[in-house]
Amino acid sequence: MRALALPVDQFPEPNERVLHHGFALVLKAIVLASVGCGARSELQLVDLAGGGEVAAITDSTGDEVADAATVPPDAGSDSLIESGPEAGVVGRCLAASGNLLVVDGEEPDPIVHGVLTSGGDLPLAIAEGEWSAPLRNETARVEITVSGVPTGPWNLFFSDLTDLTSRFYSKAGRYGSAMLAGPGLQIAGGSTACVRLSGEFTIHRIAWSGGKLREFVVGFKQTCDGRGGELHGCVHYRTE
Repeated sequence: MRALALPVDQFPEPNERVLHHGFALVLKAIVLASVGCGARSELQLVDLAGGGEVAAITDSTGDEVADAATVPPDAGSDSLIESGPEAGVVGRCLAASGNLLVVDGEEPDPIVHGVLTSGGDLPLAIAEGEWSAPLRNETARVEITVSGVPTGPWNLFFSDLTDLTSRFYSKAGRYGSAMLAGPGLQIAGGSTACVRLSGEFTIHRIAWSGGKLREFVVGFKQTCDGRGGELHGCVHYRTE
């Protein structure tokens, strides 16, 4: 690992550009601690979810100047787990070792209705099927598709105007809308998707490697087309 020798009192804020030995560094995560090793000090960055994943440090060209590593979870890392109905399922995604989609909700939400009419039970947990995150070098958007499952396919979209990071996103609109002026969200299941929606989501873990999404844990809440009912749940996506 190529380490940054920064004293603790000089740690930058997230997304702050730092010049260090000729590199223009933009830190993509929250600074946790400085770890001493002899005369060497390593700047370590971790996500807010406390999963122990260290984000890559990149220079101004986007090339990695530090490899991913693992550190102990932060003791206060549960602060991002939401309150409300989605909080109960987020723990399942945080604990999952592989891909997992959990959805729950109430009718008359059309996606909930579609799950129930297709023979599914709620809460619905999907760990099988074919999972993919096709976007490359797109750190402001995440698209995950799950196919080959009885209640699918599922299309899961999350975005913001700037790079996605581990935090809470409120007042989300429909992903891909030309009028979107903030976070974007779209949870579509089977043949059902929302024309208009409102929602929110919390990213607990997000990690990239070589321009590809490596791990993503998110809890979400979505209301579709101004109808009653609500869809909520979580996603854990992981690839080697």
